[in-house]
Amino acid sequence: MSPELFKYKPYSYKSDVWALGCCMYEICTLKHAFDAQTINGLAVKILKGSYPPINTIYSKPLRDLISKKISKFYCNFFFFLDFYSKNAVNKPEAKAHYMGDSE
Repeated sequence: MSPELFKYKPYSYKSDVWALGCCMYEICTLKHAFDAQTINGLAVKILKGSYPPINTIYSKPLRDLISKKISKFYCNFFFFLDFYSKNAVNKPEAKAHYMGDSE
């Protein structure tokens, strides 16, 4: 559930952007960005926006992009322009790690 829904705000594109950030986070880390034993605990973590950092094998632009998407303060109508930035997804070490070629 996105921060907007926990704040009883209407569903909007912001929730989708946030969900995209969570999916991207999970692809990189193979873990949930926000995890808790109860729905209340989950709400607290999501509303605080606290999650473990992404491994530095991924490029800084990609890590920043994911952080922007997961941030409860991020509001940008041009979020897809960020996603298609060459620098965000073009680090060989991250590709090797994802493909299982890293040590």
